[in-house]
Amino acid sequence: MTPQEIHIALDAELQKINSFSTKSLEAQEKDYFLNNESLKFIKQRTNSDSNSKQTGFEDTVKRLDDIQELIKPLRSQIQINNQGESFITLPSDYFSYVVSSLYMKRDCIDERIRKEEFKLYNIYTELNLPSTTLTTYNIKLLIDGIAVTLFDLSMLPLNYLSTTLEFVRQDFLLIDALKIIIPRELKKNKISYTQLYWDRRGKDFNPFSFTLDILSEGASIIIEVNNDSHLFNTEEIIINSVSLKKFPLKRKLRLVNEEFLPSILESDLSGSTLNSPVCVVRTGEILIIPPNGVIADWVETTYICKPTPINLLLNSGFNLNDNSIKEIISNTARYIKAIIADPNYQAYAQENLITE
Repeated sequence: MTPQEIHIALDAELQKINSFSTKSLEAQEKDYFLNNESLKFIKQRTNSDSNSKQTGFEDTVKRLDDIQELIKPLRSQIQINNQGESFITLPSDYFSYVVSSLYMKRDCIDERIRKEEFKLYNIYTELNLPSTTLTTYNIKLLIDGIAVTLFDLSMLPLNYLSTTLEFVRQDFLLIDALKIIIPRELKKNKISYTQLYWDRRGKDFNPFSFTLDILSEGASIIIEVNNDSHLFNTEEIIINSVSLKKFPLKRKLRLVNEEFLPSILESDLSGSTLNSPVCVVRTGEILIIPPNGVIADWVETTYICKPTPINLLLNSGFNLNDNSIKEIISNTARYIKAIIADPNYQAYAQENLITE
């Protein structure tokens, strides 16, 4: 369904009972409610406690069909942090964990093991949002002397950022636009990059920033804000790896609670072993505990991603099937009716009750 069709369907649901109370809702407010309900929808589909059959989402056909488009694979090279821990960084669209497998090789004197290293470059970029009226704002990516515009105010619809809005609300709308337009422009211009992180890259968090992992050395990003320029250069990251093209070992990672990790690692029975290596999901990353006697190289992860946000003015819609979108629309209408205290809320809620 297109963003326009989603909004038309939501308006129709809202007008079933009381059109006067909901007529004043702005398009951005409807987007906000729809995006919130989409996250609740995914959380409900992946939580076995909310399923009357008490099974996981992959054990119930309807639940799997509802979010099939959001199940994504990820192949990540293992990195080592300052504490000597092995980890991989989770992407910005990560929502919940499904399963991971570790690729490794026995650590023995073997000419088939060839230690390698490769370089990755990331550009940490602060948005530098102004505290005054926004007159100029553009973001350019420089690669080998060629400038690619990733964002400019001219890309926004007319009056998207009204000068009558409070600065805080302008920032909110601008960041929403950046999260939709920048990935679109990167794809449009066929820029080779590995990940685009919003707010958080691993443990590092800044709500007014983004980080671009790129393979081009010497790339940079320039942000012009009200005629002030801000330059951000690449930082080199060296990742050590090994060649596992011959005779790699692949084992499913055993996910454990970090609270019990110390006792698990000290145990001779439940520790990280060749057939059952251990991992822990942390904020923004997965910690890998390779078993003794092996060299770990990379991790293959399956995860559930966040849906693309709906934004009517920027023509961005959900990457879900129509049946799931219709349920989200009904859930959104029910929630809006609840918060405006619609007198016929109970009748609407009962009419739209869905049993799996």
